[in-house]
Amino acid sequence: MTAWGRWPYIILVALVLLGATALRVADPFFLQALRLIAFDSYQRLDPQDYDPTGYFYCQADGRILQGGRISVTNLTNGGSQDGAGSSNGVTVVRDGSDGHFQFHANEEGTFLLSWILPPGGVLSTDRTSLGTLEVSSLLPDNPAVLGSGEYGSTGFLADSSSAENPFYTRFEIKAGDPSVFNNNIPLMLCGTSQLSATKEVASGPDLQDDGSHLVTYRIGMEASGNERVDNVQLADDLASVFGGGKFTIEELRIESAPAALGASADPFYDGQTNTALLTTGGTLEAGEAVSMLLTVRLSGDVAGVFDNLVTATGKRPLDGQAIEPATDDARIEIEARPEEGLVV
Repeated sequence: MTAWGRWPYIILVALVLLGATALRVADPFFLQALRLIAFDSYQRLDPQDYDPTGYFYCQADGRILQGGRISVTNLTNGGSQDGAGSSNGVTVVRDGSDGHFQFHANEEGTFLLSWILPPGGVLSTDRTSLGTLEVSSLLPDNPAVLGSGEYGSTGFLADSSSAENPFYTRFEIKAGDPSVFNNNIPLMLCGTSQLSATKEVASGPDLQDDGSHLVTYRIGMEASGNERVDNVQLADDLASVFGGGKFTIEELRIESAPAALGASADPFYDGQTNTALLTTGGTLEAGEAVSMLLTVRLSGDVAGVFDNLVTATGKRPLDGQAIEPATDDARIEIEARPEEGLVV
């Protein structure tokens, strides 16, 4: 065959390779399905090579967490395998450092799964191990899927809810047992701690008989992330807006809050030397909010347009680091009083 005669074959091979590369990068749904079918078929032919598998994940958002490592102890014949490798009747195929672990038993017995957790979280206290799994109880399912798998290649579980992710730490394994997929280990305090702040004029400014004005602000904050926020606080510096000695605090109270907030309206708030609206130690779980009402009496010589700012702060529960503060403001306008004796 001449050199020119080979060109059609070279072009055909190049097109096939380009097409295959494009399909792998795009990863369409039908290819994912084909891979799963092929993988499941392989598991049925040789199940012990992937028995069991799982992920380290953040229960707040389903993120798969890297940096951990599993260890498997052979409770029947003794010894353990720490990290990837094979010894004492155990082979660890993937050690969890990339967030995904796999191990299998090379002999029958009872095996204990333990770990060094990934950084950035702690073991969940409200999602706990179900204890011992007799793997044969899962038959005829093979593979037997306990929890959720990764959603595509996103780095997140498809479903991170507690109900969809039961897990075990002891496995009784015998010949012919099925593969066990997605025995996922939950971590907590690994989500995003975030606050939002709100401030609005609830009433006023209302002119009083003595020439002063009463204004009531509604002030609040919400844990708007997917993780708890500790040491929450609202701060409102009135003196920086109205001036020192130009106001008094008539009332400060909590309008609504979760029962477990752990803080109350600060009785020593004065808007100047103490700008904290809450006592210390408050906590908001994700989605929880607190609302407060602050009534201020402004002296008769206060006039103009005033933008008053509130700042919400808090700390991450894992390491106590301060999170990004949130702010909001509210505007009032008070007209100047006519001078005494002035004829209008």
